[in-house]
Amino acid sequence: MKNEDSPSPSVGSPSEPATSQAEFQISSTTGHEFQLSLLRSDIAALKEVIRDDRKNESNGWTSNPAVLAVLGFVLTGLAGNIVTAYLTYKQQERAAERSFIDESNKLRIQKIGEVWEQLDLDEVTIEHLIDADADVVAKFPTPGDRVKEIKRIIQSDRVGISKYRFWLGACRNKA
Repeated sequence: MKNEDSPSPSVGSPSEPATSQAEFQISSTTGHEFQLSLLRSDIAALKEVIRDDRKNESNGWTSNPAVLAVLGFVLTGLAGNIVTAYLTYKQQERAAERSFIDESNKLRIQKIGEVWEQLDLDEVTIEHLIDADADVVAKFPTPGDRVKEIKRIIQSDRVGISKYRFWLGACRNKA
């Protein structure tokens, strides 16, 4: 086989119009003709096998583009809806949990505030009982009475703290 190529044009010269496609010259000797005819028959047989294979494939329902499009749409829609529903459910679950925690924290802050307010009031009362001015002496004449009142106040504070121990967190009453 011989392939003749024309030389490429020089840079400054005008281009010449291309001639026809490259021509192949096949020598016509008897041996080559026989091999060429065998090659042509093999190519024809191969083409026939490919045509038969394509016919068999085109008869299947999976080769129809409309069926494939509908099947893809259904599977994508179904899988997409399942994933979306699952993620939406999880998101709502987390939102409900966050809402519960937020409300719980609001109540905790309120209860802690109530306890601290009562403790501050009792602290002022205890300081008045210890300082013992004229009003306190009139109400609690002996130091023993003032000590009993201080113990009563401390006991009521412990009861209040015990009542709100869930909201106050880990708190131990040491009596």
